Amino acid sequence: MRKYYKVVNKERSGALISIYVDGKAKVEYKIGEFVEAPDWLAKEGYHLLVFDNLKDALTFYEEDVSLQLFECECKDEVELKEYLSTSFLEIGCLRSLTIIFGWPEGTRMFKRVKLIKRVR
Repeated sequence: MRKYYKVVNKERSGALISIYVDGKAKVEYKIGEFVEAPDWLAKEGYHLLVFDNLKDALTFYEEDVSLQLFECECKDEVELKEYLSTSFLEIGCLRSLTIIFGWPEGTRMFKRVKLIKRVR
């Protein structure tokens, strides 16, 4: 099995959630369970983001007490689409920022992601 890596935010409740997005784009990850993107994003072709190598994941990962880095299993890879504004995603809107920003090195998109074990 190929290794992939996911950076998540650990809330005070203990929930492991997507970082940089909240509201309508929020995803809650579960250790040992596959999760998917919210339906409205999946219908637009946007799914879950991971890193394809530890080096790029560690570059992206910040030494923040609320962030955690996990090895994960991924299924159903899809082509990366345009980079979107996270503040617009939270309210359920798509707005491209590809001209200003791009995806971090090593980013891949999958329909399903399962956290396996914590790396950091």
